[in-house]
Amino acid sequence: MPEDVCGRGVNNYLETVRTGRRKQDPLIPNEYRYYKQFDELLPENNHLVANVHPSL
Repeated sequence: MPEDVCGRGVNNYLETVRTGRRKQDPLIPNEYRYYKQFDELLPENNHLVANVHPSL
């Protein structure tokens, strides 16, 4: 069961980065936040936010 939960978490993270809404950080122009809603999450916390900062 923990592997299944971890696998879904990774898949949800990747889906957020691939298809979520993207916002650029105004202070750090090469950093982005991706937002995506998931119905399988709790109603109070149903969005996943992924912060992405490319390596130099």
